[in-house]
Amino acid sequence: MLQYKTRDQNYRDLAGSMRKQALRSGGITIYAGGISVSDKEANEDNDDMVTPAFTRGMFDDSFAIDKTSSNTTQEQDVSAWP
Repeated sequence: MLQYKTRDQNYRDLAGSMRKQALRSGGITIYAGGISVSDKEANEDNDDMVTPAFTRGMFDDSFAIDKTSSNTTQEQDVSAWP
């Protein structure tokens, strides 16, 4: 039981010293990137950004029916369908 009390106190001391260090260096600021339009545009213009592993629409069905007309987005031979 004493071991847990010691560990707890060590973590409390560490948290306190980290708070003091953060306050000395100008305080803590929270930043969540990509929320504002300007952040998103800046990220799109950045040539050094890593290409994402997946993107919106990458799994869209290429043979999906166009809901605005009676045509399909690609010609399909539906006579062979079960």
